[in-house]
Amino acid sequence: MDKVNINSFVEAKIVPPKSKIVILDSLHRKFAIEASSNKQMLIEGFMFALVLQGEARVILDDVEYQLHQGDLFGCNPHNMLEHSMISLDSRFLGFFVTPEYVSELLSTITVDWSFLMMPSTHEVLHAEDDEIERLVAYTNLLRQKLEAPDTPHKDQSISALIQSMGLEIFDIHARQVTCCHQTDFSHGENLVQRFVVLLQEARQQGKPYLNVNGYAELLNVTPKYFSVVCKNITGKTAKELINEAIMLSAKTLLHDNSLSIKQISQRLGFANQSHFGSFFRRHSGGKSPMEVRAKGN
Repeated sequence: MDKVNINSFVEAKIVPPKSKIVILDSLHRKFAIEASSNKQMLIEGFMFALVLQGEARVILDDVEYQLHQGDLFGCNPHNMLEHSMISLDSRFLGFFVTPEYVSELLSTITVDWSFLMMPSTHEVLHAEDDEIERLVAYTNLLRQKLEAPDTPHKDQSISALIQSMGLEIFDIHARQVTCCHQTDFSHGENLVQRFVVLLQEARQQGKPYLNVNGYAELLNVTPKYFSVVCKNITGKTAKELINEAIMLSAKTLLHDNSLSIKQISQRLGFANQSHFGSFFRRHSGGKSPMEVRAKGN
């Protein structure tokens, strides 16, 4: 299994050392060839791709997605890219960003909970022509700034461009989901947003997942209120959202043969391997972790 992180692009001499972001025109030839093979690729960063022309078929975390011109697709750290097929006439605009840099950028932007859930649910957004033009324009400016000589405010300029591009994507998401951009959120929506951030941190940083009581305590609410709010806003209880996050992480970790089943169960927050096995079988249609690992290989 290959791992795709910022060092992959440094070693390929696509970007210099200590880079935080990579612009991937047509997802870069080397990356596109590997993605089109039967190799499994563990994405260790945030990746977004905009289809400028043509179409593609992507299998990510065992789910297939069809992408067409104008579609925007995102991946989270630890998503497993299993296979892709890209048409010969395709053109893509892609970005790979380190998790640390994304956390730094998001700390200065207000993002609603539904957008934060997008990379984990692999929602496909569709950009209109004027939105595509703006994203391409931002990208051209960003490329020029990345290649320009160092100046006292170069890093700030780059961050501002990326944030502007991110806000454009947020607006595309808001238009598609609600047909309007919501700026004021209720207490419940803010609660769910904070909860989703905690689940993302567990997945991205390898932290153990907590139970409903544990997350309710961190969020300073009662477990009952916590679950009711999650159900009202997302259609799922807090326990269901936690279980989905655990299963998503578990399936990804099982692809890494350097980790034993016991180590995976500990990383996910289970008391022992037996409890993890029972949980996994209950949420995977009866399949054991070993069976899923063997299938992945």
